[in-house]
Amino acid sequence: MCSFQCPVPNRFALLKLSPLTHGLLFVLLYGKNTVYNNSIMTMLTYHQLKAIQDENSRNADIMELLREIKRLRGLIVDAYVFTGVIVLENRTPELSEAHRHLRESMSAEPCIAEYQRMEESRKRIEYTRRAAMLSDKRARNSDPD
Repeated sequence: MCSFQCPVPNRFALLKLSPLTHGLLFVLLYGKNTVYNNSIMTMLTYHQLKAIQDENSRNADIMELLREIKRLRGLIVDAYVFTGVIVLENRTPELSEAHRHLRESMSAEPCIAEYQRMEESRKRIEYTRRAAMLSDKRARNSDPD
């Protein structure tokens, strides 16, 4: 059990973590922008998590927690993508409101912002590549050889 008051005291009991690691897990998962016990905690970005990994590469507990955070972040991105394409017939106003709230909550996550930046970059690169291929094709077709 951790030495400070934690909102999830038994949720990580199966991992058999030390009190220090349990505290670190709380900070890693909830970051510094979460309001808890009247203190504000921010959500950690990829670069902040990478810095934590670089500083603690020999600590097996921290590395295990970071792998779990990576898995959960991937799950959030997958859920965000899935909820964006899901179509429900006969959607009730309550279901629509719940869906909107879920999408808004997930879009506040740093991993979603990173995913959206990556998608925009991928689309921009793909557009540039196709434009170059098209201009190349036109240049070859206009050359009278």
